[in-house]
Amino acid sequence: MQIMEPSDDQGRAAVFAITTERCPQVLCRVLGLIAQQDRLVDAVRVESSARVCRIALEIRGIDRHRAAIVAEKMRSLVRVRTVKLRLA
Repeated sequence: MQIMEPSDDQGRAAVFAITTERCPQVLCRVLGLIAQQDRLVDAVRVESSARVCRIALEIRGIDRHRAAIVAEKMRSLVRVRTVKLRLA
């Protein structure tokens, strides 16, 4: 049996800055990756232009390892151009 030690990341927030091609499905796909981790989004901002969509997501209480995994999965989505992760 593995005992999980409390993480110093518990009070932190992961902030994802995502740039995508404009596509009606991309926001749902990104949010679905968060839902797969059984997490709620604390803040979301979406800006869209004729060709580009910028998404900012904040998730509290996610550890840095899990946040890095989610960021890598986001990068693998079709239409996603860039993903930047910052722990705040």
